[in-house]
Amino acid sequence: MNRKSRYKDLEKYRKTTRNQKRRYYGKTQNAKNGGKCWSLEEIELILKQELSDTELSTLLGRSVAAIQIKRQYYRQTQNTENSGKRWNSEEIELILKQEISDTELSALLGRSVAAIQIKRGNIKKNYANEKPPV
Repeated sequence: MNRKSRYKDLEKYRKTTRNQKRRYYGKTQNAKNGGKCWSLEEIELILKQELSDTELSTLLGRSVAAIQIKRQYYRQTQNTENSGKRWNSEEIELILKQEISDTELSALLGRSVAAIQIKRGNIKKNYANEKPPV
């Protein structure tokens, strides 16, 4: 990206950066999976960052902007007090009831929003045809 200090005309700088962003984000603006729920596998892929956002966009059928926003969302509350600790039955019960929002649960349990959503997804996937252990 161009350096702001190299431009004498600030308006020209703004136009140039705006055009660069349009080209970058416009590559996959009309992605085939736009609006669909994110799978756990997709979330894991974007958090690993083994591929560039453009490559992930092509692979997942999502826009570059959607990938960046989702990554930022899942990293917001990574360092929480219960990070890495095992889930107890009371926490799992609260997650499955879904009586309060994930953000409120995050504050209550001391876990990230991402951890709560991933745990809920894993429980539902593992116990798809039967009742969860709680």
